[in-house]
Amino acid sequence: MFLPHLNPNKGKTKQQLVGFGGVNYSAGASDGELAESLNLSSRMFPALTQRVGRTEITPKEEDSWRNIEPTGLFSWNGKLLIIDDGTIYYDGKKLVPISEGEKQFAVVNTKLVIWPDKIMVDLEKSEAVQMDDYTTSLLAVQFTQNSIKMDVKPPIFKSMRDSMRTYPGYYYEYTWVYKEGDLNFSDGVWSGLESHELKEARSLNIGDIIVPTSSEIGSYFINWGSFTADGGGVVIPEDAPLNFPENKEGVYGVIKNVKKTEVEDYVKVDITYDLFSIPLGENKKWSDVFSVGQPVVISGCTKYPDNNKGQILISSIDDETNTLTFADGTFAGDESGTWEDGPVTIKRDIPDMDFICESENRLWGCGDKTIYASALGDPLNFYDYSGVSTDAYAVAVGSDGAFTGIVSYSGSVLVFKDHMLHKVIGSYPAEYAIYSYEIPGIQAGSHKSAVIINEALYYKARDGVYVYTGSTPYRISNAFGVRSFTNASAGTDGRNYYISMKEGETWGLWVYDAATSLWMREDESHVVDFSQADGGLYFLSNNKIYLSGGGDEVFLWFAEFSPFYEGTQNRKAPGRLLIRLEISTGAWAALSIRHDNEKTWQMVWRSIGKKEGSYLVPVLPHRCDKYQIRLEGKGNVILHGLTRIYKTKSEV
Repeated sequence: MFLPHLNPNKGKTKQQLVGFGGVNYSAGASDGELAESLNLSSRMFPALTQRVGRTEITPKEEDSWRNIEPTGLFSWNGKLLIIDDGTIYYDGKKLVPISEGEKQFAVVNTKLVIWPDKIMVDLEKSEAVQMDDYTTSLLAVQFTQNSIKMDVKPPIFKSMRDSMRTYPGYYYEYTWVYKEGDLNFSDGVWSGLESHELKEARSLNIGDIIVPTSSEIGSYFINWGSFTADGGGVVIPEDAPLNFPENKEGVYGVIKNVKKTEVEDYVKVDITYDLFSIPLGENKKWSDVFSVGQPVVISGCTKYPDNNKGQILISSIDDETNTLTFADGTFAGDESGTWEDGPVTIKRDIPDMDFICESENRLWGCGDKTIYASALGDPLNFYDYSGVSTDAYAVAVGSDGAFTGIVSYSGSVLVFKDHMLHKVIGSYPAEYAIYSYEIPGIQAGSHKSAVIINEALYYKARDGVYVYTGSTPYRISNAFGVRSFTNASAGTDGRNYYISMKEGETWGLWVYDAATSLWMREDESHVVDFSQADGGLYFLSNNKIYLSGGGDEVFLWFAEFSPFYEGTQNRKAPGRLLIRLEISTGAWAALSIRHDNEKTWQMVWRSIGKKEGSYLVPVLPHRCDKYQIRLEGKGNVILHGLTRIYKTKSEV
């Protein structure tokens, strides 16, 4: 008796994937694209694998940097500049204090500008200056028709970190900070201090200078003595220091208010004073602060108000006589000079700008309605308009809206608004020209998203990520669908565009592979700063610094594939899955499936590291309209292929 031959594969269909796409959150996702990913990369396309490892950067033994709470990051020639716990550290060495908050960085030649603090770091000398520094004389100032001479030696500087304290009592530890030029502070050591001059607080006056015995960060104070019963003066404790051994930062106070109150048989004195410090731990000469040709602003003149000047150029500097010379006829007075009682301030003015960049050896910036450029090679000079090619430059634009970013691109400067691009071209001020274009600009709050890769500018606009190559920009983030992101910052390792963005209250880090045009989501990192160096990418996230592209990090990952409809609207029943994987020793991988609108995943297969091979994964038949596959694991795994075997069922 002969029985009919039944084909076991009748009605079965096989679909094979050997090329895997990136994430696609839109409704038009194709086979092989991902609904979501974690810690994956397209670097081995068409295969699917994990991102490169990361190494956390920690201080070396010889570093001053202690990795307390980093908030800013920049790199130059393999050296890291880190902002940590309110202080700038460069190549591990402590430089100067800095305020809290987000920073911008731009390098002009070898000078790093940190914004909005207006601090400039010489990257070769590892020295920092306050760009808008100023000097103030508390004593009389002599003016001639073309010069200013201060009797204070050296000038008094405002600190980059100042604070105010109010303490009552009799102050007994103080002296003049500058006593006929003898007092000096250098490398953390005071010299020229007089012995304690016992002086009751009631005799202190506004403008007097007092020196604290301690300058411990965050707790500047000036000790006081105790009162005798009859109010006969100050009693000095036996352990009172005869010098100022703990004042290592050149801190001093200038009294701004004295309130005296009669209390029984003594006078209670409340003193308010501003605290300052001699910047960078040493006294400065005129030439250490200003340069010939730099514009300065003079203020504080009350006897001769006409001597208050804006943006006048320094002609010469004489450190021996402490004199600045300007053009003839600049000031009121005669050759013998006139005297201003003080205080008189001389300031190097730097414009307030919202965003900065470097282009062609100038510092560029934009703020309010104005675009600025510094003098050639001098980021401290924004107001020299002498009519030469090295002049500074400023121009107002009339377009609506606030500036949102500025970028140097192929010899031009691109100044963005949310809906507008102002393009500045030319080699020097007399040649500069501005062209304006109505295009999607940088999104407000996403100025750090602008990154150049192979002469293409990538940036985050309001409706997605765009690429600009000199003409109309085009969007490359259609895969994000209708999802909306803000506050983007970005960086590159030379090939990939890394962008950290916020969606609602949730942060994430995505990577765009410029070679394959694929997006991948790495994780939930909120990256504040990126910086490319040493063939890798440094980034600062959650107050920790990482180097992407190194280390032996082992981490969890997953690939959640977009739903499979198998090209038919009929019901279908997946029966088997065939996956081809490389699983490294010690790694593991697992595969799960879910049908239609199920919320939970059903694990159907799991394997621990072994040689490369194909794995047949049986799946219980389940009639459905669509189904999803999730591959997850830990350690190094490479997915080379995925084959789905299913049966097509009825329409309902």
